[in-house]
Amino acid sequence: MMARVLIGYDGSPASRAALDVAVALVREAHGTLTLLTALPSVSAAVTAAPMAAAEQIEALEQMHTNVATTRDSLPDDISVTSLVSHL
Repeated sequence: MMARVLIGYDGSPASRAALDVAVALVREAHGTLTLLTALPSVSAAVTAAPMAAAEQIEALEQMHTNVATTRDSLPDDISVTSLVSHL
């Protein structure tokens, strides 16, 4: 049986635990895994304050990096893609 598993991932301990379960399911079912991360957009209110906007942009870039690092750290026998959605 082939399974496609979609998991919401935000880097929290709970999402990491869910990812571990998802990896086991995908491995057992010879399936595919998709990591979905939803990030907030830089709001208009924040862009009016340059320092706050820069800090928010840096935080969003760090989340992109964290998701890529997590994806790349998964076992080679797991077929995985990652999606980053901006709200």
